[in-house]
Amino acid sequence: MEKALHAVRLEDKADAVVQQLSGGEQQRVWLAMLLAQRSSILYLDEPTTYLDMRHQLHMMRLLNHINEKLGLTIVVVLHDMNQALQYTQQAIVMKDGEIVCTGRTADVLTPDLMRRVFGVQAELVQMSDGRRALIPLGLER
Repeated sequence: MEKALHAVRLEDKADAVVQQLSGGEQQRVWLAMLLAQRSSILYLDEPTTYLDMRHQLHMMRLLNHINEKLGLTIVVVLHDMNQALQYTQQAIVMKDGEIVCTGRTADVLTPDLMRRVFGVQAELVQMSDGRRALIPLGLER
């Protein structure tokens, strides 16, 4: 468990009561518990739920670190398309319980897909650092 706590940067909270930790710390505790099981694949459902923007970024960077340094495959459910664009390599997009498309995230998450799957008009913009972001413009009529 010590290695798992180190991986999520919570060594100093090893003796803490989970319910007394902040929301972000609790999320990292659950992640440490998964890591302690030594599985080669992590399945996470909305790991940034209830976290403020700073802690969302921290969690997604932490997951990337775990993926890269520990070599774990991470399967994550996300509803934030920009988190998916920034932090995932592959995407599976579903609608009404059916798979609509799969592939490289950068190829899959397009304005056309946002319209077809979510009924949202969106624009894909290039940011100054080279990354891309989907900007919702409105609902399809």
